[in-house]
Amino acid sequence: MTIRELLTEALKANDFDGLYHSEIECGCVIEDLFPCENPDWEECRGGYKQLRDDGDWIVGPKKEDELEP
Repeated sequence: MTIRELLTEALKANDFDGLYHSEIECGCVIEDLFPCENPDWEECRGGYKQLRDDGDWIVGPKKEDELEP
């Protein structure tokens, strides 16, 4: 298995939607891990898809139902 395959399986097993980076605005979904050219993957964390006010999706630390209104 590749690192990407192992990571994908671990994210799915823990009900995450993808990865996010807490210090920079960066996130990716399981279906498209590490689309960036130079990922700082050691700082990435498992996260959940969140709908932004502008209608776009991001990956962050909380599930939709845990976000404040």
